[in-house]
Amino acid sequence: RVAGLNDQGFIALQNWRAGEPPWQAEFRKRAWELYKNLPMPTRRDEEWRRSDLRPIRFDEIAPYAVSDLAGRRPADFPDAIRRRTDLGPHSGGLLVQHNSEDIHSALDPKLQEQGVIWCGFDHAARLHTDLVRQYYGTIRPATHGKFTALHYAFQSGGTFLYVPPGVRIDMPLRSLFFADAPASGSFPHTLIVLDRGASLNYFEERAGRRDESRQSLVSSVV
Repeated sequence: RVAGLNDQGFIALQNWRAGEPPWQAEFRKRAWELYKNLPMPTRRDEEWRRSDLRPIRFDEIAPYAVSDLAGRRPADFPDAIRRRTDLGPHSGGLLVQHNSEDIHSALDPKLQEQGVIWCGFDHAARLHTDLVRQYYGTIRPATHGKFTALHYAFQSGGTFLYVPPGVRIDMPLRSLFFADAPASGSFPHTLIVLDRGASLNYFEERAGRRDESRQSLVSSVV
């Protein structure tokens, strides 16, 4: 097990994600260098004035946690996940991430026929590279602050959604992020691209089981 949101942990993450697109790997490297050079927020900063960051033990938090559920059907997921994925007939799509990996995605066939793209972020980065690269990090860039840079450095998984011009999605799309690995970091990225005249309903849920005696960290960007 690799522990540490530090140089050692970053190298381990790079090795684990060796198959990602070169542009994403380079983006990740720049974000890590930026993180190391940006100051830690303090309570004098408006966004952080109610947060005490001093107890965070970065060297004890694993940069990623693999899933043991990949390849399983939703019916075979543990109950804690399965009961959150039964959406009934009024759903346009569901995406599930367990720890640092996407394990399930489904989209209404009618939406697929209209050109909607809905999948895990890592899948999209490989198959829809030009579209992802065009928008990745543009709304909230890594330069926004130290924890945003940390997110881009260790980002794993997340949601990608593209809705073509004029397409209206009335049935909700939903992403579930479930984490239960102890002392681990969770860094999912949500990227939604609505083309001209498009609209949707989107819901995101985060849940999990944590060991209260050990720290974990969530740093996400939507």
